[in-house]
Amino acid sequence: MSIDSRRRSVAFFITLGAILVAFAVALNVTWILLNWQKVALLIL
Repeated sequence: MSIDSRRRSVAFFITLGAILVAFAVALNVTWILLNWQKVALLIL
């Protein structure tokens, strides 16, 4: 395996991981915004 191929593979998986993390955060924020009253009751 050449170094260039390995570097491309590492960059791909780092990008994929960042996209998945951003997607999870977006889903979490959306859920909180849609259910903010229930979340406030849980916190209080």
